[in-house]
Amino acid sequence: MPDAARRGARPSAARAAPSVQHVVRCRPETRHFLTESRFEGFAGPATTLVLPVWTPGSYMVRDFSRHLAETFARDDRGRPLPTTKARKNAWTVEHGGRPFRFYSRAFAFEASVRTAYLDAERGFFNGANLLPFVEGRLDVGADVRVVAPRGWRTATSMPPVRGRAGVFRARDVDDLYDHPFLLGALRERRFRAAGRPHRFVVAGDGEFPAAKLCADVARTIERTVALFGGPPPYRDYAFLTSFGPESDGQGGLEHATSSALQIPARALADPARYRAAIGLVAHEHFHAWNVKRIRAAALGPFDYERENYVDLLWFHEGFTSYYDDLLPARAGVFGRDDYLAIVADLVRTCLSAPGRRVQSLVDASLDAWIKFYKRNEEWRSATVSYYQHGALVALALDLLIRRDSRGRRSLDDVMRALWADARRGGALDAERWLTLASKACGRDVRPFYDRHVAGVQDPPVAEALASVGLRYGPKSRDDARRPWLGAATRIDAGRTFVDEPLAGGPAYEGGVQPKDELVAVDGRRVGADLDAALRGLPPTAIIAVDVFRGDRLRRLTVRLRPDPHPAAALTPLPRAGVAARRRFEAW
Repeated sequence: MPDAARRGARPSAARAAPSVQHVVRCRPETRHFLTESRFEGFAGPATTLVLPVWTPGSYMVRDFSRHLAETFARDDRGRPLPTTKARKNAWTVEHGGRPFRFYSRAFAFEASVRTAYLDAERGFFNGANLLPFVEGRLDVGADVRVVAPRGWRTATSMPPVRGRAGVFRARDVDDLYDHPFLLGALRERRFRAAGRPHRFVVAGDGEFPAAKLCADVARTIERTVALFGGPPPYRDYAFLTSFGPESDGQGGLEHATSSALQIPARALADPARYRAAIGLVAHEHFHAWNVKRIRAAALGPFDYERENYVDLLWFHEGFTSYYDDLLPARAGVFGRDDYLAIVADLVRTCLSAPGRRVQSLVDASLDAWIKFYKRNEEWRSATVSYYQHGALVALALDLLIRRDSRGRRSLDDVMRALWADARRGGALDAERWLTLASKACGRDVRPFYDRHVAGVQDPPVAEALASVGLRYGPKSRDDARRPWLGAATRIDAGRTFVDEPLAGGPAYEGGVQPKDELVAVDGRRVGADLDAALRGLPPTAIIAVDVFRGDRLRRLTVRLRPDPHPAAALTPLPRAGVAARRRFEAW
């Protein structure tokens, strides 16, 4: 630094280019991240610093500034600078054009791939959780250094700075927030797939079958790259994985050259949950194309202070959800029967959701900010999941394209056409999607879109499955005859509580309310096993249902119905032709 600047006087030479350096210190014993951010080269008497209210890929305003317990600013000599809170997530620092430092203390106790978390075993954060940017200067990048406890390592996909150990550099603000950081006594396995280096990095205790997991992921990556054609759109890729307790759940968040993953510690030891974890990995990796590069215009550059509305989440998330199980199946990671069971479960989940008659996939995409992550007691009855229902639309469209083109085209061609357009710099919107998709598959997809994406008609799933020689139906006659109460429930301390009586179902019509505790059904104790209490009752019986509503016991009269969506399976059609069987194998 020049002597004049060191003394605090304005330098007479040309002002230095704007620069930002962040240092993040870990305090696991108090679950705090302490952030020191140095800003230099910003003209004017004052600068406003902004912390995002959301993080890309997770469409909800989360107000990360609510976790900050302390904020202040100082000059390079350590003298306090006047700092005013401008908004809930912004601070104005009076620095007179000189370099200054901004300090914050963030409580990190929300274990997810979207938020900051720190304990004695591991740490995780996205840049959007902790690192402020200068208002109006999304073009300015930053250096990031993490000071972790002894024995911990730092893993991130952000490129390291040569000659500066432990320092990473982002080219701009969007890039700063596109590289999560994983901390702890990390385990790591490196592998190659599609000609590129990849790595699985794990924090936390848990079963980590590194050799098998990386082999299965590599096979899936090969099929993904083959689908889009050409080399992967990245030089290397990291799967940054947190192992945690069951209560933390499972989830992922996509980034351009990495994925943030959260997997329950024991999940990979169970075959069914291992498949679910592979599907999660495949989903986030598929986003390296669909969302991060094939993307709606609103998905970058981002506005980090308010909602960024996208009416294409049914495509970005839903079509990705379709391929996240299909590609491992094509790679041989999933067995054929396992994959068909996954598809059958998808169909049942979607067709049993009353909200599919209420909300279109376009509206579900736009309402993600206020509904998907903020579910109320009418969620299933009034909304649809753009993940699951988008995947069902993708399934039907793929199989119908294959049938109508006599096997010459498929949804894969649509994805390749969209990828080619993205490489030419095309930004996606609904009209462009319709144009490119129609051209790629050789048919006008607008009527399909109007009915099943912009509208609320169910996609023709039975017709689509029949085109590849499959039939969707109950696993057994007994399943189709079981009595149905029509309520989404949860178990708590051995008791059954109603989360939501499904609109139009027996419980809904009989006056059962959310949060009711189900005590007895037709005189039989419910406890933790509602199915056992219903077993043996006639499927159309009129029964007494006893509930505790608050502290009062109430008796309601409910007319049961046969389950309209029992446990189901996909089975071969007995008279499927040769063409259908060929389409199945190609699919």
